Amino acid sequence: MNSNVFNRQLAPTSDEQSLIKARYCRSILKVAAISTDSEARGLLEGLATEQPTSNTSAAMAEAERAALSAIRDLAG
Repeated sequence: MNSNVFNRQLAPTSDEQSLIKARYCRSILKVAAISTDSEARGLLEGLATEQPTSNTSAAMAEAERAALSAIRDLAG
């Protein structure tokens, strides 16, 4: 295969990137659930700095905004 040819599998769409971030956040939340309060607070504060993924579909953008809002509420 020509190395100059764009390989679609190597460049995920914005929605796919958002799903990857969602899985990462879910993993961190699972760890926070079994951590001390102090550790959990630090993990949530780290997640609270996440920014919405640009150029996602309307449905994905809404879901991501809601999730980030809930995480920020937990971190607060």
